Amino acid sequence: MAHARTQIRDLLATRVTGLETCGDRVFKNRVKPLPQTSLPAINVMSGDEQMQVLSQGVSRRLGRVMQVHFDLIADADSDGAADTLDTIAAEIEAAMVEGAWSSALIFSISPVSLTESYDGEGRKVIAQARLTYEVEYHTAEGSAGSVLA
Repeated sequence: MAHARTQIRDLLATRVTGLETCGDRVFKNRVKPLPQTSLPAINVMSGDEQMQVLSQGVSRRLGRVMQVHFDLIADADSDGAADTLDTIAAEIEAAMVEGAWSSALIFSISPVSLTESYDGEGRKVIAQARLTYEVEYHTAEGSAGSVLA
């Protein structure tokens, strides 16, 4: 079974696929530059994770808090790049409200930061924002692919 991090990243990428501004231009852990024809886009990436033992005994329960980054990427050749990033961020925030879609894997999900950057170097000018969420989930020690409710 895939690690719970992979399952959660896949779930979140699926959740933001089809949003109005980016449509199906959603990627997971992409590190290569995107072609201009693929913008605007969202790249979903796993970040750092902290773990804590929540119970003792033979089968210890681990509480995990993982950062998930939604990298929002837009063409910065237009004056509306910042507005495009804000629109994508608003769409993601609306999609990430906890509900039945998240309860099987995620104990809680919360936005923690939004940072923007603009890059005029290279062949294309891009605007980027990173919307970071903290995702809490629980597993049994030694069984990182099995999420506990």
